[in-house]
Amino acid sequence: MIQELHARYTKLQTGSVYHNRGGSDYVCLDAGETCAHLMNVYSGWTLIAMGIVQYENGWIEWDWSKGLTFDKQLLSEYKTTGRLPKRG
Repeated sequence: MIQELHARYTKLQTGSVYHNRGGSDYVCLDAGETCAHLMNVYSGWTLIAMGIVQYENGWIEWDWSKGLTFDKQLLSEYKTTGRLPKRG
């Protein structure tokens, strides 16, 4: 029997790492009510995820994304320190 997972729209927490249902891990760089700026912790690619849902097991996915960019310096600093650099 396959167990059905239930999801609900959620606001992510800046600085937290989330596992995507597709298999990658993303750190939340900034979050709004229904969107978030995320960075893939393995590749360094960032995106704006829209319509984010979180499943009962903690995994996330989103309806669509935009603004795909790569930030080598941000990825390097995150991998070295394990935290996000201060901005502004």
